[in-house]
Amino acid sequence: MGGVIEKQNIIKKVPKVDVNRTKHAVEKILFDYQQYSLSYDFESVSITSTLEHNATFSNQFHSKIESFIDKKEEIENFLLWVIQCVNKLKKEDKELIIKRYLTRDLEDEPDYVIQEKCGISRTAYYTKKKSALINLAFALKVVVFRE
Repeated sequence: MGGVIEKQNIIKKVPKVDVNRTKHAVEKILFDYQQYSLSYDFESVSITSTLEHNATFSNQFHSKIESFIDKKEEIENFLLWVIQCVNKLKKEDKELIIKRYLTRDLEDEPDYVIQEKCGISRTAYYTKKKSALINLAFALKVVVFRE
């Protein structure tokens, strides 16, 4: 009997996820991912063109190049981090996240279009979407807990 009570106490102490704040945190990251992957073209900006544009040889010039390289690296790391976390998800969750948030080829499709393409009810779609976002939050380590 003591073991059952102990397990119940442990369960009560486990923090509860704040679903709305967690979904918001994940969607912000996914929005940032969309922005960087669409607007940041790594191939079009070359260090050579930056060098030619800023042809003064000073510490200021050197720091601009370093800053450019650092920002490019940070963005690449961010994009890679998101992709790696999405790839940790179950197949169904991963497919939903990719269709809804990470597909670059199509216009930003609203939920109802994706729900229809998946051939599931509206309720089932939103339940799966919420679950996928929460699972991604755990993978990204951005879960928000209730206080």
